Amino acid sequence: MAFDLKEPWGTHRKYQVFDEKHTDLFARPEVTADRIVACHLMARIIQNESAKINNTLFGKYVLTKFAILYILRLILEADSVGKEAMLAPDKFVRKMDDRKNFEKCIQRLVADIIVDVNGEVDEIGDEFDYRGKLRDAVWIKELAKKVVGNHIKLVQRERIPSFGSEWNEAQTKAPVQSRPKKI
Repeated sequence: MAFDLKEPWGTHRKYQVFDEKHTDLFARPEVTADRIVACHLMARIIQNESAKINNTLFGKYVLTKFAILYILRLILEADSVGKEAMLAPDKFVRKMDDRKNFEKCIQRLVADIIVDVNGEVDEIGDEFDYRGKLRDAVWIKELAKKVVGNHIKLVQRERIPSFGSEWNEAQTKAPVQSRPKKI
């Protein structure tokens, strides 16, 4: 729901996932095993990286991870290779070497997102109503707009690599898989 429908603020409502939005989420032709694997990898990376969120309560709250997944989606959409990863995840996760490279690229991207989220949340202070804010579509969209905008500016200024350039670099360093020798 956070990644595909871009609605992280509603992910806590289980009845929507398994009732109202079930068809929207699961009955689309693009929902394949490869897409599920890619989403699982991204969620796992976000889970691991969320320990780096300065506000511990905010970082441990489950909706925070969905908000980061949503922001990640928006950043991938802004990158030509990221778009390809969303449209054809099999090219990024089916082969083990590709999957490892995908994880490495996503991990770096999530680490950058968390730096920016920390900057935004730290300004608010420790006593803000993170539960309410993470259920507020307007607040999440504004946070995402700031983080994504900052990311795009840094990529354009060549201060950080884009997902596409990270992916291309990882692919050029990937070991070439040799074919088994015929005896």
